[in-house]
Amino acid sequence: MSIVDGSPVSPDAVMSPSLAVVVDVADTPPTPPSSAVLALLAPALRSSLFASPPSGCCGSSPSWFLVRSWSQPKGDWLFQTPEAVLATARKINGVPFDGSADIGVNTLVSRGRVTALSGNNKGSRGIQMYEAYGNGYPILYGNVIHLRGASAGGEGELFMGWSGISGAHDPLYIRNRRDVTGAEWSAWAQVYTSNDIKAYTEAELDRRYQPKGAYGKPNAAKLDLSGWWKCGDTGLILQWARYGKDKGEGTYDFPLPMKFPKAGLFCIGYVGSAINFRADYQSQSAHLVDNATVRVTVDNSLETVVLAIGF
Repeated sequence: MSIVDGSPVSPDAVMSPSLAVVVDVADTPPTPPSSAVLALLAPALRSSLFASPPSGCCGSSPSWFLVRSWSQPKGDWLFQTPEAVLATARKINGVPFDGSADIGVNTLVSRGRVTALSGNNKGSRGIQMYEAYGNGYPILYGNVIHLRGASAGGEGELFMGWSGISGAHDPLYIRNRRDVTGAEWSAWAQVYTSNDIKAYTEAELDRRYQPKGAYGKPNAAKLDLSGWWKCGDTGLILQWARYGKDKGEGTYDFPLPMKFPKAGLFCIGYVGSAINFRADYQSQSAHLVDNATVRVTVDNSLETVVLAIGF
């Protein structure tokens, strides 16, 4: 890249401010200047390029030219210098962009102790890391990961606490804000882990609870003056009844409240009301005839109560 008359271009050149210069910025005329060449031009100069030299200048060979006055400040009339680009200090990922240190892009640098967002306040787009240090988060100390999309306005945060005891566990919290104008942040909700919920081992569960499918059947009963109770697990049946209220003295067969499905074991019977002092001559009694029938002796026209056991 050179001044058309062949003199080298130098941003340090000291020339008469009253002159104008025509500069050929093509790499190989008539090829347009490459992106590398254009990158050296100050932004204001890039739009001043034209494909032919001014009339009466430089012959008829087509090329790309730039006309600028020598009165432009040194370094600004042609070349865009690093000083011009970085007039304001900049950092990338927390590292000064001045060549003093490598810039790593694989590490998310903390933005420091950012006060917790509240109400319907929005955070920055992308992924950021904050530090909690008594600045509005669920507990005093911890780290925060904030996420917000580029197009949708919804966002969320993860808060990971620091324990006040070395080696101890501290909670994890989440919250979010929907992508609607004016939407407010949700409350923080704790994420529970095995450290928070003491789960039983399989052996402990087996000792405390019946395995699935091994539950006992429910018990059943008829609760009445003459009724029964049946154990759902074992099948044992207890029956009770009152017989002979309207009978005179004698022995009678009565049906049990329910038939024993397999076997009646035994029964007992006695007078169903209080008797006079020394009236122990009562002969009330009962025994099982079969699984469905009880034989009862009635004396003095008093009821006989019966208790029978079977299965």
